Amino acid sequence: MQKYQQVVFVSTINDATPLVKRDILSQFNEDAMTYFQRGDITGLLFYGNDHFFHYFESEAKLMDQLKADVLAYPHHHSQQLIYDQKGPQKKFNSWQMKYTQNDPLVQAFFARHGWERFEPYLLQGELLDEFMAIVMTYADFSATLNAQSTHQASEKHASFLHYVLGSLALIALAWLAFMLLSHFGYINFTPSYQR
Repeated sequence: MQKYQQVVFVSTINDATPLVKRDILSQFNEDAMTYFQRGDITGLLFYGNDHFFHYFESEAKLMDQLKADVLAYPHHHSQQLIYDQKGPQKKFNSWQMKYTQNDPLVQAFFARHGWERFEPYLLQGELLDEFMAIVMTYADFSATLNAQSTHQASEKHASFLHYVLGSLALIALAWLAFMLLSHFGYINFTPSYQR
């Protein structure tokens, strides 16, 4: 069953002065932290060159309202939905915001493709797949981590079980050797009384 839905919106910030843009980003980050704080909605937002790339995920039943809220947000303009998939699990445990100019993976992506600026509207097809791979490097993959920790715990349990069984086998072997040696008279445990 596909319980979760992942979407990506791209948008721009309005043509304000740099100081006003800084205030808008600060307000956006505050609004987003408040909105996403409940943990129902997780994901990652990249901002650079007045553009947003906003990957977020939620339970599929909540996504229609979330899309409407994103489209109604006053500081995003020219919004486009460029990715919409359903999946069995969330990939992020929280929401976070990153700046493209500070991210080495994004900068390497720009260099590979000859981009001088962040232009998320150009992300389609293979370019989108490649950029989504960058996004997923920041994912928590909690289900994968839980599966690995469960596997490690079962390995530790099996290792302990082997230790206990090996110890018991060693004790049994020592007891058998002791009994054989005492049977053939090499070891005598009967007290000898000398008168």
